[in-house]
This record gives sequence, structure tokens and C-alpha cells, in this order.
Amino acid sequence: MAELLVPENLAEWQLDGADGALRPPPDGIEEPPPRVLHLTVQGEETQIVIPCAQPTRAFNRMVVRASANADLLISAVVFREGRPMVGSSTSERLPGSDRDVRPHLVVLDLPLMLRQSLPTEMLVLHLMGASAKSIDLYSIELLDVPLSSWVPAPDAEPELVLIGQHERRGLGLSTTRPLETEFLALEHAELRFSYGILEGLRHPDARPVVQVTLSGESGEPRVQSYPLEERIEDNSQWHSARIPVGRLAGQHVRARFELVAGGEHESWCVVGEPLLVVPGRAPPTVLLVTSDTHRADHVHAAGLGVDLRTPTLDDLAASGVLFTDCFSSTNVTNPSHAALMTGVSPRDTGVTSNYSPLSSAAPTLAEAFADHGWRTFAAVSAPHLGERGSGLGQGFDRMSTPRSPKRYAASTVAALESWLADAEGEPLFVWLHLFDAHTPYGPPQPFDRLYYPKDKDPFDPSLPPADIPEFYAEREMPGLRDVEFARAQYRAEVTYLDSQLQRVFTHARLGHGVVAVTGDHGESLGQHGIFWDHAGLYPDSIHVPMLLRWPDGPQGMRVTDPVGHIDLGRTLLDLAGLQTVEFPGESVLPLVAAVPTANRPRFTLSVKGFSASVTKDGWHLILNLRRHMTMHAGERVPARVHSVELYDLRSDPGCTNDLAGKERVRAKELRRLVIAWLEATEARNWDLAERLDTETQAQLAMLGYTQDAASDEEHAWFVRDGCEECAAFE
Repeated sequence: MAELLVPENLAEWQLDGADGALRPPPDGIEEPPPRVLHLTVQGEETQIVIPCAQPTRAFNRMVVRASANADLLISAVVFREGRPMVGSSTSERLPGSDRDVRPHLVVLDLPLMLRQSLPTEMLVLHLMGASAKSIDLYSIELLDVPLSSWVPAPDAEPELVLIGQHERRGLGLSTTRPLETEFLALEHAELRFSYGILEGLRHPDARPVVQVTLSGESGEPRVQSYPLEERIEDNSQWHSARIPVGRLAGQHVRARFELVAGGEHESWCVVGEPLLVVPGRAPPTVLLVTSDTHRADHVHAAGLGVDLRTPTLDDLAASGVLFTDCFSSTNVTNPSHAALMTGVSPRDTGVTSNYSPLSSAAPTLAEAFADHGWRTFAAVSAPHLGERGSGLGQGFDRMSTPRSPKRYAASTVAALESWLADAEGEPLFVWLHLFDAHTPYGPPQPFDRLYYPKDKDPFDPSLPPADIPEFYAEREMPGLRDVEFARAQYRAEVTYLDSQLQRVFTHARLGHGVVAVTGDHGESLGQHGIFWDHAGLYPDSIHVPMLLRWPDGPQGMRVTDPVGHIDLGRTLLDLAGLQTVEFPGESVLPLVAAVPTANRPRFTLSVKGFSASVTKDGWHLILNLRRHMTMHAGERVPARVHSVELYDLRSDPGCTNDLAGKERVRAKELRRLVIAWLEATEARNWDLAERLDTETQAQLAMLGYTQDAASDEEHAWFVRDGCEECAAFE
């Protein structure tokens, strides 16, 4: 280990984008350095160039000790003397606070330097954060971490490992430690597995080969060899392999995986998904599609008067069941998907924001399928829904997650399609997430401006100013004069993703099994002064599509009974023949069979628990729980804590007429219901708010998500405090 301390002569370091000064460390700091570099930031990015007067030995990890007044991202680039850049790190989060001056440790990994041995001549530290204006840098540690720590331990549980663009679940395999498994060979069976090598783990002198030896109860062992990328210049990728084992039918077989690389250096790769499969069967398939930010009225078959084309979803409705009154459990992406994948409300999971991943302690829908012999694939279109950002990778054999803030449906569908042949003969559960309807609205050609005149300029300064709150106008579409352009582009995004679903539903494997489509939440397009966002618990933000189709199921059926998409997991397990598997929720299949069911109230909890709602018998009540910003008369203003809103959805589906003052008896009863629901919380403590990496947080910020925190204090969802708002209804 080497440590870089702030120099006595600050001129030895070059500062760009900040003014620097030396100061002593504050009192009470454990192992304080001799001095601290205090930076006063001038813009959004600061760069510190650190020459190494005494060239350091090899390292592949940096630990930065620093503090800041607000969250920021830290990354590093490494240079050698007379050479170009030889290593760069991921971006990681430095949590900031105006009150806490203690330094935090930020770990920066440099995978391209795993095999580097030349000394370092210069480091460049990048600090990015629009809100961070004051930064204190204490020290930088340079570590040389063993290669074994970069792959899952051979004797541990398999983990999702990113190689190339995709993650697959596997274990580390080294030149000194083989992996073994045993199975009973079946007639016509194949042993299938994946293998790959991480970027940076290849040595220039190595020629790595995965060698598989199959030993039965009789006869000579059979050896198969599978070469990996030989050169550092080659792009790392996952490979799939199949070994016929039918000739060993009836025998107990031992499969031994070894890595042969040559040379004196230890080498590592990853082996994943070893499965015994009998091809030729017609196994079941369950496909769950979640369309992010998709309003219920933006499906043409719903017949709710929106001018758009969704022929693929219309065909799905015509050949299956359309649920016209489906509400989501919350109004934000990760908590909604966590609820969908666990069957448990955000009230109980504790996951209430995109910055709070789901704990591995939570049993998920994917794990329920995997535990019963199903292959499980997930392809998502937003980085914060990947394993690192959401925790939703648990239970999935494979996961494709973009690095960019948003990717088009075509790319996500293509990633999924590339895997399907590997699941031949196996029951398969698939989660496909599409993000196109989310901001920024920018559909590809020929869908761009599909519903807006090509010869009209919506940003023409000669047009009258649009009646858009400045908060929304500047964030998403600065200079927009015609609000209809944004609404038209949103519709075009939905039509585009519908065109990609046509590829999915006509695929021989995906289109003939159980198919479910729903939204995680809706979108407000100007209602209640909310533009291109899903704030609040009005139906604009929580009324979502839900469509189901399965073999021999009803065709062209419309279910108007109220449902919640949180019950989809239980429903899909039932349709897959896994009725005895324990999983929360209530199947919606009795509604399809016209079996009378109790008219249960539906509850939702907003992002960060700012508000809660209950919907029953056509009435919708919203109860504000915590301090947060809301829109009123075109301005962002603090919501009144414990205030209520009441709407009659039958006569006022847009929730424009608040009846809380006129219908006080009804408001009091519904308010009592939602408070009782909140007080019945069964806390699972499944949220891991501190685990989210900052590269994902930066991408969330680019998509318009902000941590509009209510309070640093933890408390119950609803606290009876005898306030004026409460007194009016108690």
C-alpha cells in the first residue's frame, strides 16, 4: 500500500475548477493527516493533477478520503511517464453534508490496471457535483488487490458478473482452483454452461482455455476445451457451451472445470449457469413486460380517447384480458418494481425511492421461479434497475443493464433475443423492462414527430409563451412554446415501444406462453401543474395498463374490477402451474372467471413516503404525510402536512374538484382507512439505501430524479400530532 498526502507546497498539485487552501484537520478525526486540502469549487467539475515525484508501485484500487458539503462523484485517471492514459476508474459517490465534516472513504477500482506493473507517474482526480461547493481532501491510498477478489469465490454463492454488456450468474475459476459438479446423465441430455473472462484479468502472455472433463462410472473421461479471448485488445464477452452427455445416460457423472492459461501467472475467469437440459421438449414460458412511465389511457384498446396507435398491445388485448382499472403501488420506478417482484407494498419493503436498492433478504418472483427449475432472464432499459442500483438481479441467471441513462427498446429487446436459444428445452421466466415513455421524450425515426406537424416549430420564439411552471420548463424542454409537442412526443414514444413489442410477441418462444404487460407508474402531462413527471398520487401517476394472455385463456375480455399490479406475481405463478409456491398477493384470475370478490380498498404510498392514498367505491383520497414540495398555481410550494384531498373518480376522473371540504364524513372515513393501513405496517427492512453506486445516482440526476428529502429523522409513516389539519377530521 502507498499513501499520497497533501503536500506542504500546494503548488506541487495542479487545481482546475477550484481554489485551494491548506488547513489542519478538524478535531476528533481518527488518524488525522498532517494537513487537509480545502477546495472552494467554482463550477460543476474540479480536477486535481497529482504528479508522483516518487513513482509508485503497481496498484489497481484507490481509496480517497474526503468530505464535501453536498454529494459529488469522484473518478480517477492514471498515466505513465511517456505513455498515454493506462487506467481509469468507475465514478463513485462521496456523500455530502453541511453538518458532518468527518471524512468518508470512496473506493475507486481500476480494472484495466489489474495486470499493470509499471510505476505510476501521474494521477488525475475528477470531482463532479453541481451542488458541492466545498470539498476537503485528506489523503489517497493506492492498493494492489489480489485478482481473486475481482471474481466470486469458488466456494461462495454464485453472483451476477458483468462481462462485456451482460451479467450472468457464476463463480470464479482459477488456474490453481478447479470447479466440480455432479449429475445423473439423462438420455439426449446436454450439459450447458457459460464462461468468460473479465477485462483486465487477461495476461499478455496467457492463452486461457476452459477445459471440461466429464467422468462417468465407466469408460475414459471425456475432455472438451473452450478458448477465451487471447489478447488484451479483444473485447471481453460471455460465451455459451453445450456438451452432449446422452452416451453416459443412467450414469452418475462428474464434471470438472479447469482453467489452463500457460505461463507462471495465476489467471482467473468465470464459469456460470451449469445446467443439465434435455432438448426437444416444449417447456413453458412466462414473460413479464414492464413499460416504464406508461399511462393507462395510452393504449388504444383502452378506448379512453387518446389519439395514438398501439396495434401490438391492441392485439394482445384482443387475444387476452385487458384490465381497465389497474393501480400501481407507488409513483416511482424502483419501489414499484420492488413491490411487483416481491408482492409486498413499499409500505412494508421500506424501498421508497430510486436510491434504495432491495435487500437480498427479500424473496423475489425470479427466485420463486428459479427455485422450481426455471431459467430466469432479465433485460432492463435503465441503469438504476440493474442489480447494483435496484437489487432486483437476485434470482436471475442473466441480466442486461445499460450503462447510459436510457436505451431504446430495440437494443434491450435485441439483448434478450440473443439469449433465448440458450434456454431451449427449459422452462423460462423473462422480465423485459422498457423505458421509452420516460423523459426525455425523443423517439427514433420514423416515430419522431409522428403525432406533431413536421413543418411546425414548437420552440418558435414568435409563439406565445407556454403556460409551464419554470421548474419543469427549464428542466426538460427549455424554450418550449407549444405544450402539445411534448404530449405528442410522449405518444410517439409509446407507439415506438409498441412496435418493438411486436418483435417480442411474434417470437416463437416468447409469444406462445404466458404474457403480462403493465406499467410501473404513469405520467402527468400538465394536470395539476405537473409536467412530464409522475409526482403526486393522482390517477395520472398511478393508473397503469395491465394486460394478460395465456394459452387457452379468454380472448378479448375486459375486466373493469379494480386491481393492483402488485398482485401480478401471484397471478403469474398460478398461470405457470406453481399454485402451491408461497408468494404474497392475491391472484386476479378469479376476476377473470367472474367469481365475486370483496371490493378491497387500494392503497398507494408515494416516493419517500411523502403521501399515501386510498381508492374505494369510486372515491380517491390523498393524505399528505411529510414535508415535501408540491405544485400549486404554477409554483412549487410546501405541501401542508396531514392535509387531505378527496375526489369522486366517477364524475371527476382527472381529480380537478377537491371535495374534502364538502364531503367531510366520507373524507373522514377514508382518512381513517388509510391511517389504519399505514399503522399496520409490517416492516421488512429490505431497503439498502447506502448501497447505490454514484455512477447510477448521476444517471438518475440526468433523468430528472432528485433526492427531494423530507427529513433526516426516521419516524412512522403517520404521526398523530394534534395539528390543525388533523383536528378538522378527528
